[in-house]
Amino acid sequence: MKSPIKCYESSGLLALIEEKKSILTNQVNQYGFTHQQTLAASQELDQLLNRYQFGDYEESHSTYSM
Repeated sequence: MKSPIKCYESSGLLALIEEKKSILTNQVNQYGFTHQQTLAASQELDQLLNRYQFGDYEESHSTYSM
């Protein structure tokens, strides 16, 4: 499992969002839309997008691993 990644600026959070989008795309291609790993990646991306939308840039953690 990857260690948590912390972001303290919007640019760091955006980079993390891009990474999660890539992971999600790979999960969909490999396992389909309803697989547990795909859903977990989607939920984490949702959380990151919500943090970005509401300006919550501190303590953004990556908990999902490939």
